[in-house]
Amino acid sequence: MITVLVGPQASGKSTYASDQALKGALIVSDDAVYSMLHGNHYDLWSKDLIPTYKAIEMSIITTAILSGRDVIIDRPNTQKATRQRYVGIARAFDQFCKAVVFKFEKPEVHAMRRWTKDHRGLSLDTWQRACERVIQAYQPVTFDEGFFEIENR
Repeated sequence: MITVLVGPQASGKSTYASDQALKGALIVSDDAVYSMLHGNHYDLWSKDLIPTYKAIEMSIITTAILSGRDVIIDRPNTQKATRQRYVGIARAFDQFCKAVVFKFEKPEVHAMRRWTKDHRGLSLDTWQRACERVIQAYQPVTFDEGFFEIENR
């Protein structure tokens, strides 16, 4: 099974993913990929490296599925086009695909939570702008996207 988490920063996605990891799921986290490649310097993210980031994700997802493990996609996934990538992978491997949608609050609430818990060397203002972009980009999750289940948290 592939579970696609949907929600802004500091909405509970990584906490959910961590709980699922304890149950045997493997977590594909964009934060972990960026951290691994850039030595915990999140500000080194580069548009030029998007193919590299996606290749790493794809390798982890396919290997996990072939190993019989559930996969949790831990990233905002607020746009249908992003979610379609994971739904397509699930279909290609005949996997059940579920979306878990987390609560969207005001950008300043998410930004303050992220900055207080783990600011990752970024300013509160930077997190505020990031949260605003993610929330503005949100397209509601629908069954038409190919999900078998949609859970709201």
